[in-house]
Amino acid sequence: MADNRRENTEIPQAVKDEVKGLLVEKGGEVTYMGLYRDHEAYQFLFPEVQNTGYPIIILYLREADMAYKVPASDSLEVLAEVYGEE
Repeated sequence: MADNRRENTEIPQAVKDEVKGLLVEKGGEVTYMGLYRDHEAYQFLFPEVQNTGYPIIILYLREADMAYKVPASDSLEVLAEVYGEE
């Protein structure tokens, strides 16, 4: 299986803007997950462990410099595809 992660730790500003409220209010960080179809996938991680709710996933299309949050109901599908799990 090909590794679809990259070492670039630079988070695009459009991705940060999508979770700006959470970053300001809760802290935490945004991490690169890997490629999802033709998008880069990022995840917002709270500063403390959260045991409830869906993960917050942001997809970024580099060619358009556009990012959007994945609906909660689709976030587990994105995680499974990026990490290659069923």
